[in-house]
Amino acid sequence: MSKKIPKALRRAIVNQLIRSKGDGPLTTGQLAERVNADPGLPQAQKKNPRQLAFVLKRMAAEANSGVSVVVLSKNGVSHHGTSRERVGYTTTLDSADEDPDLVEPPKSKSLTVILPPDCVEFLAEYKQLGLSPGRVFEQFIRADMEANGWPHEYNEDGVRRTKPIQVQRKCAECGRTTELAICEWCGASC
Repeated sequence: MSKKIPKALRRAIVNQLIRSKGDGPLTTGQLAERVNADPGLPQAQKKNPRQLAFVLKRMAAEANSGVSVVVLSKNGVSHHGTSRERVGYTTTLDSADEDPDLVEPPKSKSLTVILPPDCVEFLAEYKQLGLSPGRVFEQFIRADMEANGWPHEYNEDGVRRTKPIQVQRKCAECGRTTELAICEWCGASC
């Protein structure tokens, strides 16, 4: 498996191809000069024309990178029977943000939760099924949001009221399920 093209280099290449859209396709030499002059490109990612040609061929081979190859001239046939071609590169994108490899996924926030042992065992069961504990919590929270809405909602009078999470509990005395801390049928605390 080949090494991934760095985002800064990919962005610099796409930006230079977009800027030169009206000028026609760029050769690797022209593109190397422009990309290396980009102030956003780190020094370690600067490439000479031959190195950049390798990167451009990889980007052109990717289905949705937006980089396309244009044959500028044919230089005959090699002794293997393949045609020698001088190529240039163009783009089909209007901005570098359209490249799916450059779009940053939204950042997630982290939260530390202390749970009793039975809840940890419950999460371990889901982990064996391939779901991370964070994904399980996210699914439970989204299900509660769909069923009950947000915790703070306004009633008809414009007064803010708090809606507790609806939890089904089983009464130890009568065995019925209830949503309250005190059983509705027998009065025992659950």
